[in-house]
This record gives sequence, C-alpha cells and structure tokens, in this order.
Amino acid sequence: MIRCARCILPYTYPGIKFNEKGICNKCIEYKKRKKEDYRALEIKLKKLFNHYKHKNRTYDCLVGISGGKDSTYTLYFCKEICKMNVLAVNFDNGFMSSQALKNIQKIIDKLNVDYISYKPNWNLMKRLYSHFLLTIGDFCTPCAVGVKATLFRIAKKEKIPLIVSGGSKYEVIPPEVAYHSQNTFKNVIRGKIPLNEVNSFLYPLVYKKFIRYINLSDYIYWNEEEILRTIRDNLGWSEGSYTSVDHFDCIAHTISDYLWLQKWGFSRKTLKYSIMIREGEMDRETALRKIAIEESKKEPEEMNFFLERLNLTKEDFYKSIYKNGKFFYEKDTIKIIAFAKKIIAFAKNFRP
Repeated sequence: MIRCARCILPYTYPGIKFNEKGICNKCIEYKKRKKEDYRALEIKLKKLFNHYKHKNRTYDCLVGISGGKDSTYTLYFCKEICKMNVLAVNFDNGFMSSQALKNIQKIIDKLNVDYISYKPNWNLMKRLYSHFLLTIGDFCTPCAVGVKATLFRIAKKEKIPLIVSGGSKYEVIPPEVAYHSQNTFKNVIRGKIPLNEVNSFLYPLVYKKFIRYINLSDYIYWNEEEILRTIRDNLGWSEGSYTSVDHFDCIAHTISDYLWLQKWGFSRKTLKYSIMIREGEMDRETALRKIAIEESKKEPEEMNFFLERLNLTKEDFYKSIYKNGKFFYEKDTIKIIAFAKKIIAFAKNFRP
C-alpha cells in the first residue's frame, strides 16, 4: 500500500496527490491551529451563545444526541459549561446499540434536559437502506440526511434559533466517498420512492436563514482524552463491552467501515489517525501499527444480522462495492453547467 510519507493516507484516497517527497496534498494544505486561534474562537463562541441565551424562549439551542462520546460531550458543554437551555434530540435509525440507549437515558437524567426521540417508520428505513446500498454502495445517506432534517424540523417547530452539532474534528469524510446531501438523496430515490413518503428526511433550505447550525469542534480544541474523561467522570458515560469508543452507538457502523475498506482501501480510522498525526497527537509508526490491525479485520460478526434486517444477501452486499454515487452527486451540477452553456451560447449569438 502506497501511503503519504507524513500521514497514512493511501493512494486510493479520492483526489490525493503526492509531491516529490511523497507527502500528500492534504498534509501540504493542512494548517495547524495554534492555542491563540482557539482562544479567539472560544471568545467568538461565547458571544454567539450569549446572543441566543435566555431570550424568553423555552430553549436556547438544540443538540442532536446519539449516545456516542462526541454528541454527549456537546450536550454537556452546552448545558453545564455554557448554561444554555437545551433540547436534546435523537434520531433512532433502527440500528442503535443497547449501550447507546443506556447512555442517553443516563445523560438526560443527569443533566436534567428535555429530550425527544424521533423514530422513522422501519419499513421505510429498510427500503431506503437497501435501495441506497444497491444503487450507490453507501447505505448511510438516508440516516445522515434524516438526522439533519429532523434537527432542523424540530428546531423550527420549537422555535429554537441554534443547532449545535457534535461532529468531531476527526470526522473529515471526502465527498467522493459519502454522498450525504439532500439533492443526492432526492436524485437517488427519484422514480423509486415517492417524495411524499420521505418528507421527514427533507427540510426547506430556507430554514437555514432562521436557524443557525454550528459544529462545536470548529470553536474549541477537540481533545479526545479530555472529552472521554469528562463524560465518564461527570455523566457515567460508557462504551460498555465494545472494544472501541468510536461509533459503537450504531450497530451498522462496523458494516459501513468494512464496506469502505473493501471499496476504497481505507477505513474511517485511517482518516482519523492521519488527522491525529498532523495535529501532533499520534506518531506515524503508531498509526501504521494500529491501522494494520484495523485493515486485517475479517467480515464483521454483525454482517448476518445487518443483512437479515434489510432482507439482503451477501451477494447483494459484495456487488455494492462496485457501485458509486458520483453520477447522482453530480447530476444537479451537470444540469447547472448545461444551462449555463446554453445561456453563454445565446449571449454569443445575440445581436442587438
């Protein structure tokens, strides 16, 4: 496997380029934030929160929570550190682990926050998961789109002006790998699943004019060890019997990661460790040792459960490796370019 000489991104990473020293373009483009930068960003965040805090509303902000470490810390940060009135919202995708559900119950009780759990119709979710897997080789799109739409819709209904996301700085996924936009979602289901059946998965983009959406890790230094220590000590958060603290909240995550590995030659851990190397949080040799273990893993033990839930076969799964969402992702862009070309041609031929 040819990898970057500085981080561990492989040559199969979409759009990667290496210079004469074998260093990838992602490392060259990377700019490390200094402590001074985070101090300025935290001041900006404090001003932002103060702007929305206690304005004769029931809630100052909404936080999506999955039972995982990042969303748990985000809820804790907003409620306990910043003293915001928070509404916690969960999107139950049909694959939540029992440990994640235990964490959520424990956390909302400890923090004494109001909580909404939204669970879409399972038969619809099953159809969407199966259709996306067989069509573009990625079954996570319906969940990703559904989560964001649910947060915006509930925020609009409850008149909440701010959504605070718990996305980690380690979760930088290339768009060529995961097609999670509303337009892609609509393009993939067009002609297969009626739009009126998936209204809850979509939200009018005009909502963004009235509801601000931010990612907490864009404003504070995201130290994973400190985050874990905080939520374990203060909230009793736990990964239970799981061997990793990453994404155990979704049973299907291991399947998704295995699919990535078969399809692209790398997993999410490859992306995470590469960022940690650039941040100075892990050395390259350690990352290579860890990723060698990750990439040697065989078919996940959850595979049969996953396939049975979606009424699919292993043949269906392995065929999906060769599917790609690029066409559906670029479909609207192609239309816009084609329309622009027509306008330019008309302008050139126009004679006043």
